[in-house]
Amino acid sequence: TTEVDLYGGYAGAIDNFSYDLGVIFYWYPGARGALNYNLWEVYGKSGYDFGVADISAGIAYTPDNFGATGDATYLNAGLNIPITDMLSVSAAMGYWMLTQGAKDQTDWNIGATMSVYDWFDIDARYYDSDISFLGKFADNRFVVSISRSF
Repeated sequence: TTEVDLYGGYAGAIDNFSYDLGVIFYWYPGARGALNYNLWEVYGKSGYDFGVADISAGIAYTPDNFGATGDATYLNAGLNIPITDMLSVSAAMGYWMLTQGAKDQTDWNIGATMSVYDWFDIDARYYDSDISFLGKFADNRFVVSISRSF
Protein backbone atom coordinates (compact mmCIF):
# COMPACT_ATOMS: atom_id res chain seq x y z
CA THR A 1 0.00 0.00 0.00
CA THR A 2 3.05 2.27 0.20
CA GLU A 3 5.76 3.23 -2.27
CA VAL A 4 8.97 4.81 -0.99
CA ASP A 5 11.31 6.32 -3.59
CA LEU A 6 14.96 6.69 -2.62
CA TYR A 7 16.98 8.58 -5.22
CA GLY A 8 20.13 10.49 -5.93
CA GLY A 9 21.65 12.11 -8.94
CA TYR A 10 23.12 15.18 -10.51
CA ALA A 11 21.27 17.88 -12.42
CA GLY A 12 22.34 21.16 -13.92
CA ALA A 13 22.05 23.52 -16.84
CA ILE A 14 24.27 25.12 -19.44
CA ASP A 15 22.54 28.19 -20.78
CA ASN A 16 19.11 26.96 -21.99
CA PHE A 17 20.09 23.27 -21.99
CA SER A 18 19.27 21.23 -18.85
CA TYR A 19 20.26 17.72 -17.80
CA ASP A 20 19.49 15.27 -15.01
CA LEU A 21 21.20 11.91 -14.36
CA GLY A 22 20.47 9.61 -11.47
CA VAL A 23 19.36 6.40 -9.86
CA ILE A 24 16.09 5.56 -8.05
CA PHE A 25 15.18 2.66 -5.78
CA TYR A 26 11.43 2.00 -5.67
CA TRP A 27 10.72 0.25 -2.37
CA TYR A 28 7.37 -1.27 -1.39
CA PRO A 29 7.70 -2.05 2.34
CA GLY A 30 5.45 -4.88 3.44
CA ALA A 31 4.88 -6.25 -0.07
CA ARG A 32 5.39 -10.00 -0.36
CA GLY A 33 8.79 -10.77 -1.88
CA ALA A 34 7.23 -13.12 -4.42
CA LEU A 35 5.45 -10.12 -6.01
CA ASN A 36 8.87 -8.73 -7.00
CA TYR A 37 7.82 -5.08 -6.59
CA ASN A 38 11.11 -3.48 -5.42
CA LEU A 39 13.42 -2.28 -8.21
CA TRP A 40 16.41 -0.11 -9.10
CA GLU A 41 16.30 2.26 -12.06
CA VAL A 42 18.92 4.48 -13.72
CA TYR A 43 17.78 7.47 -15.76
CA GLY A 44 18.89 10.38 -17.89
CA LYS A 45 16.89 13.38 -18.98
CA SER A 46 17.65 16.51 -20.97
CA GLY A 47 15.72 19.57 -22.02
CA TYR A 48 15.95 22.82 -23.87
CA ASP A 49 14.14 26.09 -23.10
CA PHE A 50 13.24 28.01 -26.26
CA GLY A 51 11.60 30.84 -24.29
CA VAL A 52 8.12 30.37 -25.77
CA ALA A 53 8.20 26.67 -24.84
CA ASP A 54 10.54 24.07 -23.47
CA ILE A 55 10.93 20.45 -24.46
CA SER A 56 12.40 17.48 -22.66
CA ALA A 57 13.28 13.87 -23.42
CA GLY A 58 14.45 11.08 -21.18
CA ILE A 59 15.25 7.43 -20.80
CA ALA A 60 15.13 5.11 -17.79
CA TYR A 61 16.32 1.51 -17.51
CA THR A 62 15.91 -1.25 -14.94
CA PRO A 63 17.36 -4.77 -15.19
CA ASP A 64 14.62 -6.24 -12.93
CA ASN A 65 11.30 -4.49 -13.48
CA PHE A 66 8.21 -4.39 -11.27
CA GLY A 67 6.22 -7.63 -11.02
CA ALA A 68 8.86 -9.86 -12.65
CA THR A 69 8.42 -8.31 -16.11
CA GLY A 70 12.16 -8.59 -16.84
CA ASP A 71 14.34 -5.70 -17.82
CA ALA A 72 12.53 -2.59 -19.00
CA THR A 73 13.26 0.69 -20.75
CA TYR A 74 11.06 3.77 -20.47
CA LEU A 75 11.28 6.57 -23.06
CA ASN A 76 9.52 9.86 -22.42
CA ALA A 77 9.11 13.32 -23.91
CA GLY A 78 7.44 16.47 -22.68
CA LEU A 79 6.38 19.94 -23.76
CA ASN A 80 5.77 22.89 -21.44
CA ILE A 81 4.35 26.23 -22.59
CA PRO A 82 4.35 29.19 -20.20
CA ILE A 83 1.19 31.28 -20.65
CA THR A 84 1.98 33.89 -17.99
CA ASP A 85 4.51 34.14 -15.15
CA MET A 86 2.06 32.20 -13.00
CA LEU A 87 0.40 29.76 -15.46
CA SER A 88 1.73 27.09 -17.80
CA VAL A 89 0.27 24.20 -19.78
CA SER A 90 2.13 20.99 -20.42
CA ALA A 91 1.86 17.54 -21.92
CA ALA A 92 4.01 14.43 -21.75
CA MET A 93 4.09 11.00 -23.32
CA GLY A 94 5.98 7.87 -22.37
CA TYR A 95 6.62 4.46 -23.90
CA TRP A 96 7.46 1.51 -21.64
CA MET A 97 9.27 -1.40 -23.32
CA LEU A 98 8.95 -4.64 -21.32
CA THR A 99 10.70 -7.93 -22.05
CA GLN A 100 8.53 -10.43 -20.10
CA GLY A 101 4.93 -10.97 -19.08
CA ALA A 102 3.26 -7.88 -20.56
CA LYS A 103 3.14 -6.02 -23.86
CA ASP A 104 4.75 -2.61 -24.32
CA GLN A 105 2.76 0.26 -22.81
CA THR A 106 2.12 3.92 -23.64
CA ASP A 107 1.07 6.61 -21.18
CA TRP A 108 0.36 10.31 -21.52
CA ASN A 109 -0.87 13.34 -19.60
CA ILE A 110 -1.95 16.90 -20.25
CA GLY A 111 -2.60 19.67 -17.76
CA ALA A 112 -1.97 23.12 -16.37
CA THR A 113 0.08 24.42 -13.45
CA MET A 114 -0.57 27.64 -11.60
CA SER A 115 2.07 29.11 -9.28
CA VAL A 116 0.53 31.03 -6.41
CA TYR A 117 3.28 33.60 -5.89
CA ASP A 118 6.20 31.85 -4.20
CA TRP A 119 3.93 29.96 -1.80
CA PHE A 120 2.83 26.82 -3.69
CA ASP A 121 1.83 25.34 -7.06
CA ILE A 122 -1.52 23.86 -8.07
CA ASP A 123 -1.43 21.33 -10.89
CA ALA A 124 -4.58 19.98 -12.61
CA ARG A 125 -3.82 17.07 -14.94
CA TYR A 126 -5.51 14.33 -16.95
CA TYR A 127 -3.63 11.00 -17.12
CA ASP A 128 -4.30 8.04 -19.39
CA SER A 129 -2.57 4.94 -20.75
CA ASP A 130 -3.12 1.78 -22.74
CA ILE A 131 -1.91 -0.32 -19.80
CA SER A 132 -4.26 -3.25 -19.36
CA PHE A 133 -2.51 -5.75 -17.08
CA LEU A 134 -2.98 -3.51 -14.00
CA GLY A 135 -6.77 -3.32 -14.41
CA LYS A 136 -8.45 -0.39 -12.65
CA PHE A 137 -5.10 0.76 -11.20
CA ALA A 138 -4.14 2.09 -14.63
CA ASP A 139 -7.49 3.65 -15.57
CA ASN A 140 -7.56 7.23 -16.82
CA ARG A 141 -7.94 9.87 -14.14
CA PHE A 142 -7.98 13.56 -13.41
CA VAL A 143 -5.67 14.62 -10.57
CA VAL A 144 -5.28 17.94 -8.77
CA SER A 145 -2.15 18.33 -6.67
CA ILE A 146 -0.77 21.07 -4.47
CA SER A 147 2.97 21.22 -3.93
CA ARG A 148 5.58 23.42 -2.33
CA SER A 149 9.29 23.39 -3.21
CA PHE A 150 11.88 24.50 -0.71
